[in-house]
Amino acid sequence: FKQKTAYEIRPRDWSLDVCSSDLTALSLRFVPRRSTGTAEQIALVQLYDSCLRDFLAPAVNEAGLAGVDISFDVGPEGFRLSASGYGDSALRAARHIADRVLTFTVTPERFASLKDAALRGLRSYPQTEAYLLARDRRDALAREIQFLPSELLAPTERAEWTEVQKAGRKFFAGGQLEAVVHGHVAPETVAKELRALRDRSEEHTSEL
Repeated sequence: FKQKTAYEIRPRDWSLDVCSSDLTALSLRFVPRRSTGTAEQIALVQLYDSCLRDFLAPAVNEAGLAGVDISFDVGPEGFRLSASGYGDSALRAARHIADRVLTFTVTPERFASLKDAALRGLRSYPQTEAYLLARDRRDALAREIQFLPSELLAPTERAEWTEVQKAGRKFFAGGQLEAVVHGHVAPETVAKELRALRDRSEEHTSEL
């Protein structure tokens, strides 16, 4: 058995033999412990999100060609994953994404490129229109975990891939996993998948 990488996924891996199956939609959310909500940690988690998106882009695009809609993000308030498709394709897509959230890696060259893109965005923030700056400052004061780009710049400049990877695993090391599924999937199947996701997450973060 040869495990496929994200770049080897093809539409046939997502499509179904029975095209008349009902549409299934899944929404999954992981809420981390609040101890991960420092400016340093959030800066690293945002880089983790950029690297994860870049790594999974080929698989997400291929799934889309097969009619499976996937969206996800890792941010200060947690990890959100949505998938919809026919039959069990949404669950299989969610499993594919979740299996790689804690195990993916990037090359040093690719990380440097993604980090440079993030730094350009943070450094250009002072040129943002005044009303947007005011809105962001208001939100930073009102929300429990939110930092301005100026607060994230220094930790992003210092970031190395090993630190980003460790921050991602720390982020997922403890918290609450929630899911809502609508469609042609038995509740027992959903519960089994969530327990499997939980167990795999604990396996990869047990050393933290």
